[in-house]
Amino acid sequence: MNKRSHWATAALTLSLAACSARSGGTRGSGGGSDAGEDSGAMMGDDTPTSTDQPQPGEDLGAPPADVVAPADTGNAVDAGIPVDTGNGVDVVIAPVDTGPSCAMGETVCQGQCVNLASSLGNCGACGRACAAGQLCSAGNCQTSCPSPNQLCNGACVATVRDPAHCGACGNVCRVSNGTAACVNSACAVASCATGFGDCDMSASNGCETNLSTTPTSCGACGRTCTAPGGGSVTCVNGACVGACPNSGAVCNGVCVTLDANVEHCGACNNRCPSGQSCIGGACRAGADPGELRIESLGSTACQVLPHENVTGDDNGPIALSSTHLFYSGDTALGLFDTATFVSATSVPAVYQALLHDVSRGTVYAPAVSATTPMPLSGGILTHLIELDGATAVRTGRVVTLSQPILVGSSPASGSLGFFSGAGRALVWAGGRIYDIDYATGAVTPRSNLAQPGWYQCESPGVYGVAESFGGQLYITYRAASFNGNLNTIVRQNIAGGTPTAVTTFSNLGDLCGFTVSPARQRWYFHHEGSSQFASNSSAEFVGQCPANITPGSTPVMPGGLTFRIESLAATGCQSVSNATVVNDDRGGIAVTSSLVLDNGDLSAARHNLDSLGSVASVGRILDGLFSDLATETAYVFGVNANTPVSGSSLNGTSVSHIIPLGATTGVPNTAGAIALSRSLTFTGSETSTTRVGIYSGRGRVLVTTLGRVYDVALPSGAVTDLGAMTPPATLACESFATWGVAEYFNNTHYIVYRAAAGNVIMRARVPDALTQTVGSFSNLSDMCSFTVSPSRSRWLMHHTGATQFTTQSGEIVSSCPLVLSMP
Repeated sequence: MNKRSHWATAALTLSLAACSARSGGTRGSGGGSDAGEDSGAMMGDDTPTSTDQPQPGEDLGAPPADVVAPADTGNAVDAGIPVDTGNGVDVVIAPVDTGPSCAMGETVCQGQCVNLASSLGNCGACGRACAAGQLCSAGNCQTSCPSPNQLCNGACVATVRDPAHCGACGNVCRVSNGTAACVNSACAVASCATGFGDCDMSASNGCETNLSTTPTSCGACGRTCTAPGGGSVTCVNGACVGACPNSGAVCNGVCVTLDANVEHCGACNNRCPSGQSCIGGACRAGADPGELRIESLGSTACQVLPHENVTGDDNGPIALSSTHLFYSGDTALGLFDTATFVSATSVPAVYQALLHDVSRGTVYAPAVSATTPMPLSGGILTHLIELDGATAVRTGRVVTLSQPILVGSSPASGSLGFFSGAGRALVWAGGRIYDIDYATGAVTPRSNLAQPGWYQCESPGVYGVAESFGGQLYITYRAASFNGNLNTIVRQNIAGGTPTAVTTFSNLGDLCGFTVSPARQRWYFHHEGSSQFASNSSAEFVGQCPANITPGSTPVMPGGLTFRIESLAATGCQSVSNATVVNDDRGGIAVTSSLVLDNGDLSAARHNLDSLGSVASVGRILDGLFSDLATETAYVFGVNANTPVSGSSLNGTSVSHIIPLGATTGVPNTAGAIALSRSLTFTGSETSTTRVGIYSGRGRVLVTTLGRVYDVALPSGAVTDLGAMTPPATLACESFATWGVAEYFNNTHYIVYRAAAGNVIMRARVPDALTQTVGSFSNLSDMCSFTVSPSRSRWLMHHTGATQFTTQSGEIVSSCPLVLSMP
């Protein structure tokens, strides 16, 4: 609507009211014979002629001229279409002005739209003006933004860490395939999406590397896949998958045929004794150390639990997580708490096949695609879908099999075999055994094997255990008949031969599936009706009994706990001397939940973590100090369960244990010593380039020694060799080692250390040793040992004499603020 319409409409009421006063005589209201009639337009009998002269004020149809042009101070209100009252010039009434229309976040003050958060004349409220030299930030008048903040769009912004204003107002940080951060006024990569890595350590191109498929950064930046001799290698889902022709296996980096190789018979490095042959992957006799073996299955002190109301009728699939027994019935999946074995949860899902890693308690559903578990109609297995151990919800992790396994179309009941083992599964299908590596999905077809005489389930599969010992692989199952006995659990070499008894029972009912837990030393099963474990002839039962199991040697791979140092401060520090306790520095530092421990030539000292005060002697030297920064538990490496490693110089010392230290005393608790899954060799001295590096992390400690780096999981003691690594140039302590921090982020390990040259803290990526500066300082003195306390957001160090943190002399422990990234 135009302005003229607004003004004419606003005048409507007064025009009507003035009608009779303006008439000048008797008039009609519309058509008629009155030559001066006002019809609002030249039509009808209101056409000008010589006999019908326009009267003063008569409307000839042309729009009236506005007497007054109203001043428009806002948006006028349109009251409708104006009505012509038939009299002279329409009187114009000024429109009603409703005021300005303001944008969101603005307020009308004195007829103007303002932002109360930043308006100098209306700061926080209309009319509240800031004094000269002040600025308005967040509705408050203040002199300036506190350093190091800057004024951006009327607000104080921490441009040192704000990814929307990084280093300067409006400089937005963005990262491809990840999340951006602002660190010390520069854009950085905060985290990478699953499967991607920031391998060039440059924020400009974000998380540029696909860790799932890149052979030179497979699963982690810098981890290069090496092809086995005679074969090829690919990176599949972040794992290096070596391929060998003719279904060969990779042994010591070379492709071999396990079926007929006397050096690698049935398994890598399983050498047949002199005079024996390797036939079908089996020696006539073998004596290699085993991985998993069932010694016996108990039948007393058992527990049984009815489950038909939870799962419906029995089906067959059974598996075990670290906390729950999984059993799939015809209508639902049942989860049974293994700690109490008195409660069950029903999950609305039915599985036709289940597997689990006996050494880790990880449950998988064999699947025909990345999203579809194996249906009753069978098909081709291509994936393993990981299920949460407590809820059975899919975790999102899917293991892709390196080659498909044909289980057939609509497989008959009991026509497949699923055997869960330590780090592996054995699957029998179509007359052949397939060996599946849970970690990588690598599938190795093993020997041909006629269908064993097992007791069939109602589902397509039967369920048992994959054993590995003596250099041989076995499947263990309930036999349909063994020497005329119907109640025997047997084992059978996958290369063939006659099954042998594991344990014979008096009545197993219709038990067709079982599994074991080496950690709990128990075995778990299902049966319907009466057995020697339960007497109700019409109920469905799951049960558990004691067992004697030789655990697998496959270590539990430590998980990645995200942990990164963002910045190390040099102000706000505390410093305390401990020379009277340690006498002279030596090397080694650790934290507990309440202490910082610093090692010296006379004794290790303990300090209050918050104040650094209350300095006291631990009563002994602790040369192998480190901490689990996830729990802030301190440990010391030991040459055995009772003896901490000792010596400022070590030459080939074998370290076999980790010994926890008292949280408030720092004293070794040898009764709680934990054996490492493999021993580590420590060699080094202050003057040697082969110094050991000890780096405390979350849930782990990384150790560099003799050109390799090892990941020690805490508190389990499982050791993983992360590969060869050129040791970084660290500043020497007066000891065999240097001490720093182990980071884990972007799916990659890093070690953080004091560099030998300059006053710099560096990080080096494992295992390719690509470096990056974490913090630069003006004076670190001889600081060679430092660690962090996540609970206090402080970094703690030892140094001799004055630094930029203190002017004190002697042996000093200092503590300064830091910023960490943790989940």
